[in-house]
Amino acid sequence: MNKKVFTITDLKQEQVDDKFYLSGYANNKGIQDSDGDIPTSYNGEPVYELSRMTKNPVCFVDHKNSASNIAGNFVELKENDKGLFFKLLLRALDQIFNDM
Repeated sequence: MNKKVFTITDLKQEQVDDKFYLSGYANNKGIQDSDGDIPTSYNGEPVYELSRMTKNPVCFVDHKNSASNIAGNFVELKENDKGLFFKLLLRALDQIFNDM
């Protein structure tokens, strides 16, 4: 399985009542990732294909894609001039199972 590594920038954490959120940029335009790719918009077209993610906006603890390894849900996921912005609502730690 190939894994792409990138730097999350502008990472922020927030607590609202009993809910915990993380937000930041999961990818940045113009910055090279581990595969040597540099996200760049051509002719004003979007860089990121988000239609699949908006249908099932889950974030996994690992790459097994098992329902028991869901870390949370993306409540916001959008492309802007800087890159791919996300806001993630985290599941409570006792609700996440990881057999690693």
